[in-house]
Amino acid sequence: MREESVEPTAPDFPPWTAAAIRKLGVHTDLPTAAEILGISRSHAYRLVRTGDFPVRIVRIGNRYIVPVAGLLDLLDAH
Repeated sequence: MREESVEPTAPDFPPWTAAAIRKLGVHTDLPTAAEILGISRSHAYRLVRTGDFPVRIVRIGNRYIVPVAGLLDLLDAH
C-alpha cells in the first residue's frame, strides 16, 4: 500500500495582520478577539469567566468589549 503525503492547506480565510486588527477601530467584540488569538469562541468566554483572558476586557451589560490596543500589545504587533 502506497502512503500518500498530506500537505497542510492554507486556511480559508486570510490571517489577521496588524493592519487588519488596527482597522477594527478602538475596540472589538470577544468572538473577533478569539479569532485573532486563534482560540475558539467558547474557550474565550470560559477564559473571561475565570479571569484568565490574556487581554483586558470591558463588560457593558451582557457584552464583552476588547480594546484593540491590548490585542496589538499582546501580539507585539505595533
